Formats: sequence, structure tokens, C-alpha cells
Amino acid sequence: MRTGDITLEEGAELLSILKEHGEDVYDKNSLLIFVRKMGVPVFLILTQESDVYFDHLAKVVAEIKLPACIEELSALIRKQGSTLEQ
Repeated sequence: MRTGDITLEEGAELLSILKEHGEDVYDKNSLLIFVRKMGVPVFLILTQESDVYFDHLAKVVAEIKLPACIEELSALIRKQGSTLEQ
């Protein structure tokens, strides 16, 4: 959201999707793809490497490897937890 690529509402939708399907993809080499076409956001979670093709009007806003993000988020949570304990 800092870069302006995703709105607050889209972020909330993404969190909802990850809550619903997160356990299915945490331990796999999964990929999150965020596409926007004509202002309409679409989130895709791929659990295996695969080629994905979109029409020329669709813009791939972000392509994120979920395991790396999960590890980064876990580290931040551990750091915040140790800060709170002190």
C-alpha cells in the first residue's frame, strides 16, 4: 500500500482471501498474483509453478512468492513480541 499499487479495500480483500485459503498454501512454493483489469482487482494464488497468461488489457500489479513473505511476517511478529515482553 505504500507504493500505491493496492488500495485499502483491496488490502482487506487480500487478507480475507489469505485467511480463507492460507493454510492450504503456507507450506508450498505458492505465488500470489494481483491483477487489475479496467479497475477491477483480481487475486490469484497458485500452489505450483505454472505459466499464467492474461489478455493485453490486464495489468499484473504484483507477483509475490508467499513463503518468503510468510517468513518475513513471522520475523516481524517475533520481533514485535519480544519488544512487547520487554
